[in-house]
Amino acid sequence: MKDNLTADAFVRVHACDYDRGIVRASGTRQPSSESMLHVTRREDPFGSVALVRRVLEILDDHTFIVMRNHGFLALGVDMESAGQLALRVHGECLR
Repeated sequence: MKDNLTADAFVRVHACDYDRGIVRASGTRQPSSESMLHVTRREDPFGSVALVRRVLEILDDHTFIVMRNHGFLALGVDMESAGQLALRVHGECLR
């Protein structure tokens, strides 16, 4: 699926105002309703304390976040519920 994407399929998210629920973006399409899940502003090194701090800053009461160039973090009371959350978000992204 990803091999068939063209440039107009992407939107660049510049900033998110979490308190007001506003996403500032550019591109030919509207940003995804899930844009605020892509929360880390920059790529911190894999396994670094900086990445941990950035995630903890953002995590708050969220149960799903995407870490720029690292993947996602899905939280649940157990592995099954975290996995179901990840699959639900993935399905919503395919719509």
